[in-house]
Amino acid sequence: MASKEQEFWDWFVQNQATYYNATQDDLELFSTLEEQLVKVCKVLTFELSIVPDTAIKELCISADGMKSCFPSVIELVRVAPSIPNWKIRAFRQRIHNDNILISLDDFSLSYDDVYFLYAQEKGKISLELYIRNFQNNDHFLGAAFTLLDALLGEYDVATQISTIEWSLLKEEEIPILSPFILLRVLVDRNKALKN
Repeated sequence: MASKEQEFWDWFVQNQATYYNATQDDLELFSTLEEQLVKVCKVLTFELSIVPDTAIKELCISADGMKSCFPSVIELVRVAPSIPNWKIRAFRQRIHNDNILISLDDFSLSYDDVYFLYAQEKGKISLELYIRNFQNNDHFLGAAFTLLDALLGEYDVATQISTIEWSLLKEEEIPILSPFILLRVLVDRNKALKN
């Protein structure tokens, strides 16, 4: 009997050409892919790259920050078959860009809108994030976590950050806070000290 991971890859190999050519408007295709992933672990999700000039398309398998499903992501990617023109990655990767902007219908959020304070806590970093125009709702917090994943990568957010407190940024506080982009340096230095 095939494992859940093998069943997923058998299905994906049969359908990979369709997903290789998918556009951002193919919502039904994406829904089907997500349905297949949640058979492996209930919160698994994905990101698909646009086909670049190299013709290699990336499938990023994510646990959506839920550490309980990290082993499933790792195992699923470990047993992934070699598929021509595809690169399979575990977890949302860092985006090596010094400023990311997320624009949604009712707000936008960028690295420049976020500042932080931190404390060391049992080998991890405890964060206080101060965000311009902060709204304490799932929609806004989802965008803030997307920024964190872009800055640090999903794995480092989940394994290097112990707690996060969210606050509205008051402009007069900026001189005593650190710019968000410096969090990447702090996390990398903290990881290096552990090794």
